[in-house]
Amino acid sequence: MTPATKLPSGNLLTRSLPSVTVADWIDLHICFVVLVFVVCMVRRERLLRSGEVAEILGVDRHTVVKWIKEGKIKAIKLPSGRYRIPESEVRKILEGGSD
Repeated sequence: MTPATKLPSGNLLTRSLPSVTVADWIDLHICFVVLVFVVCMVRRERLLRSGEVAEILGVDRHTVVKWIKEGKIKAIKLPSGRYRIPESEVRKILEGGSD
């Protein structure tokens, strides 16, 4: 048996962590959105507006947004609150794929 190793003093609950501001969260969200756009550009995948998706699927734009909020369609939420849907998601729906 090996002897127990001594843990550093203090644990995560007792250590003071740096405070995170709303501005930090906004910056993080913007970085995430930019990262997703870059990944989609590398994959050369087109991002569609909810209205475009609605037109393709023959439903109302509000239905598309409802499906996004319900998790039925994967989408990217922009800092403006609008959504962009990868073209692959629309293809999945048109082909009858659930995931």
